[in-house]
Amino acid sequence: MKDERTGKTHNYSNKSGVVGKDCFLFQDGKKVKLDRLELWNTSERVEKRADSRTARDYIINLPYELTQEQRAELAEQIAEHIAQ
Repeated sequence: MKDERTGKTHNYSNKSGVVGKDCFLFQDGKKVKLDRLELWNTSERVEKRADSRTARDYIINLPYELTQEQRAELAEQIAEHIAQ
């Protein structure tokens, strides 16, 4: 991901433990997918305060007893709940 503000390129491909990387919001009750790169660059561009928070990061431990598919579905359900 290239940060337009700083010109730096960030590579998260080796980050471990990531179940999913969807980016979405709910508009009129419907789930709308967003382009992550466009979202981050837009949020950095419009936020003017030096001490602003442009994003929140949630770390959730999922049970190891679940299959990978079950963990992915649970993570999606949690993310949708937070977004709504």
